[in-house]
Amino acid sequence: YNQYFFRKFEEITMNKLAIVLLAALCAVAAADHWAVLVAGSSGYSNYRHQADICHAYHVLINAGMPADNIILFSYDDVASSSENPLPNTLYNKPGDDSIDYNKGCVKDYTGNDVTPENFIAVLTGEASKVSGGSGKVLKSTQNDKVFINFVDHGAPGLIAFPEDFMYADQLNKTLTTMHEKKMYSQLTFYLEACESGSMFNKTLPDNINIYATTAANPSESSWATYCSPNNVVKGTDIGACLGDLYSVNWMEDSDSHNVKKESLATQFTTVKKLTTQSHVQEYGTKTFKAEPVADFQGNDDAPAMEVEAKPASNFMDLVDKFMNEYETWAEDAPAATRVSTSTTGTVDSRDVKLQYLTSKLMKDLDNAVLQQRVIEEITHRKKMEQVFASFTNQTNTTNASSAGPIEFECYRAAMSGFRRQCFNGGMVSEYGLKFMHYLHSGCKAGLTPAQMEQVFASLC
Repeated sequence: YNQYFFRKFEEITMNKLAIVLLAALCAVAAADHWAVLVAGSSGYSNYRHQADICHAYHVLINAGMPADNIILFSYDDVASSSENPLPNTLYNKPGDDSIDYNKGCVKDYTGNDVTPENFIAVLTGEASKVSGGSGKVLKSTQNDKVFINFVDHGAPGLIAFPEDFMYADQLNKTLTTMHEKKMYSQLTFYLEACESGSMFNKTLPDNINIYATTAANPSESSWATYCSPNNVVKGTDIGACLGDLYSVNWMEDSDSHNVKKESLATQFTTVKKLTTQSHVQEYGTKTFKAEPVADFQGNDDAPAMEVEAKPASNFMDLVDKFMNEYETWAEDAPAATRVSTSTTGTVDSRDVKLQYLTSKLMKDLDNAVLQQRVIEEITHRKKMEQVFASFTNQTNTTNASSAGPIEFECYRAAMSGFRRQCFNGGMVSEYGLKFMHYLHSGCKAGLTPAQMEQVFASLC
């Protein structure tokens, strides 16, 4: 009787253990997938950013990611703009068969709720710190995969929101907090902005399972695409650039391929090749690049589709280092020594607003309002160039280097002073962001934020 009892006990116990193990395995297999998508700009001339981010939303939805797991930031003033010739639509590509990505694009944080503070609260899952919007935050766990896509303007060590900036130290602190709170198993981050590489270069740890790619290296512009005359949709000139080159390239790649069978590594290589106007970069943890794109842009948990061969030595690391250094040098070389690879329909992001205004004026040359807006933009650009030429002369920082780590405390304070004196405390213009490396150089040269603000007070 005792032997029978113990055999039955053992059988029941093993069955229960098997059920528990199976449940555990299923829990791992059923890991959730989450995404945070951000268009950080406002204004019709920035049409492309809001079009990009709604296109990204549809890429994820089409690949199976639940809508409830996608959190989207967009100022949402472009589709409804009086300047939009096709009201309440957003197109990311020209042509008669172009898709309206505004249709079905669910926005959680719009208007004044598109802020760095809300972005941080959403990423770290702190609903109590969110202001406005839908209130949605990431509820991901250590078993889940997270995808982040940010599209907007940038400058060395910062990315822009409609009314404020987020700095590289803030972003990387937020990502580290997510790691410490075990909010993901793996995370990918696609960043579109000028000098976007500076947000991760020598800052993002390579051991916290975050893989980031950027539209540009730390010292160059990113580029807009599908600009005039290549911005005609269904026979209508949209009047603005439809997309950003890096963003359009990764999304059109995802649209045209089976993302369950294409690896992150393959997508990176493809986008790097197609983005000819800037140098696409990658940072962070690169050990899971062999995983399918759908693991992050969809709802799959597929195994790695390909295994990247590891070199027997550090030779390839040295090659990568050389190429990155060469690319940075090439951007800094005199224009006469560089071969122009300008493609019709692509525009340096710093020049998009001027291109947007002049394109409008060319269609209505007698429009006094447009004439004035073009004159004001050209005047502003010349003023920025003169201000910083004088700034470097007066501070003896003409030859100061902006290379090396950014001193964020000084940089933030200098930016605040510059905004007070030259923009009445408001946001720095898109063209003005081109010169922010001079603030960084001033900090490295030993100037205090107060000293720099005093110079700007005399110049602006």
